[in-house]
Amino acid sequence: MVQIGAALRRSGVASAMAALLLAAPMTAGAVERGGKLVATSQVKVTSMDPVNGNAYGGTEGVVYLAVYERLIRQNEAGEFVPELAESWELAPDGKSITFKLREGVTFHDGTPFNAEAAKFNLDRLLDPEDATQAYRLYPDYAGTDVIDDYTIRVNLKNPSSIMMPGLTYKGGLMMSPTAYQELGEDITRHPVGTGPFVFEDWVPGDHVSLKKNPDYWQMGEDGEPLPYLDEIVVRVIAKDSVAVVELQTGRSQLTKRIPAESLEDIRADPELELIEAPSATMYRLYLNMRQPPFDNLKLRQAINYALDRQAMAEAILPGVGYVQPFILLPSEPSYWDYTPYSYDPEKAQQLMNEAGHGDGLDVEFMMINREPDIQIAPAVQAFLQQIGINTEIVSLERLIYVDRATSGNFEIAMAQTNLPLPTAVTWLQQQLASDGPVNRAAWNNADFDAAVAKLAAEMDPEAQEQLLHEIQQIVLDDAGQTFLFAAQSYDGASARLHGLEYQHEGVWRLTDAWLAD
Repeated sequence: MVQIGAALRRSGVASAMAALLLAAPMTAGAVERGGKLVATSQVKVTSMDPVNGNAYGGTEGVVYLAVYERLIRQNEAGEFVPELAESWELAPDGKSITFKLREGVTFHDGTPFNAEAAKFNLDRLLDPEDATQAYRLYPDYAGTDVIDDYTIRVNLKNPSSIMMPGLTYKGGLMMSPTAYQELGEDITRHPVGTGPFVFEDWVPGDHVSLKKNPDYWQMGEDGEPLPYLDEIVVRVIAKDSVAVVELQTGRSQLTKRIPAESLEDIRADPELELIEAPSATMYRLYLNMRQPPFDNLKLRQAINYALDRQAMAEAILPGVGYVQPFILLPSEPSYWDYTPYSYDPEKAQQLMNEAGHGDGLDVEFMMINREPDIQIAPAVQAFLQQIGINTEIVSLERLIYVDRATSGNFEIAMAQTNLPLPTAVTWLQQQLASDGPVNRAAWNNADFDAAVAKLAAEMDPEAQEQLLHEIQQIVLDDAGQTFLFAAQSYDGASARLHGLEYQHEGVWRLTDAWLAD
């Protein structure tokens, strides 16, 4: 049986997702080598370049953590531990971090990993035209100095509570500078890292294949180089029910997000394991505030009062769905149950009248064609219809949806987010800040921006918690986003699989994974 280790260690804003080891402690000789792991995930890869990908919580993150490595990562206790850096030291003024790098490591194309390579990767975060998705996640980063061949100093504009956990996220993944320069735009399709697996092929929308890196530096429990597996294939299967069948029939050994209706079947199967992942999915709505009608606060508030969140959670995702008001999970110390909204259709109708839409409103409701969105959207549609908002649901392929959402070409859009990210600040800066790269609704609130800037520089946990509560109240009172409900994540695995770890957003780290015969 899979044994679940220590889950999470959270400290205020630095509520980084700890790695969750999913295997009994192994002794030398206990592991088995070889074999192919087939895993399934719902979300397509958008880019093989981590600083440009926008779907880290799905297939992308799995591939990234297999092909690339970071300077540091977090262990199952949430502690920072060495990966490509052997040690580090924070300056007394908090404005720089000096890293001693691991020697003798090479990228998959033979390029040495050294201080120049680390500087090249980190300094990409200074360029919003290059690191299009990761740039805004590292606002305090001020560049890297090379001290010697294997020592760098990471400079910060201000003391920062988010840089260290940020280095364990996608902006901290190291790619070959040689490959970047030689491949140009093709680097988004041909990743070259130092990780335990080497990129083999990618069929967009179908699968990514990875092969064992024969020159990997890290040793396994048996004294031989990792990884234990020979091959990984990550298949993209949009329908949860199909992914479950693939797992049950043995055509895959690991699958993300077991749907609620299949939980008991997986739990009862002696050949499978049901894993309660240290993550959740939040379902929410973007109300486009670039133009009428949703630039009207009373209309946005009316929608929040019109939705029976508890009924939706229980009916659509029984056993896993639950209501939380904001993006902080109940397990986090800064979690707060504050919400100004309850299910109140009469209040919603009153606000509709005050907003000038008492005679009704017709809008388009955009969503991605995936589960469980295809069940959630009609429920939202029905509640909105009760207060005179008639919606036309438009179901789109994900990349088309992202293009429209990014350009602001929508009225209402449904979205998911995987929680938690390395820090609450990361998510807030990305999703809700006025200049956030994924602020799809174009919400703009100066008080929020100021509070998040203070939070990023605050090192005291109690002060962090107070600021997070202030931020939550600003977002909800101003209806910056409409949060529906959350779902606890459950993954499924073959009982033969050992050594699985979880990182940010519930992404699998497969470095130590192995399959029993």
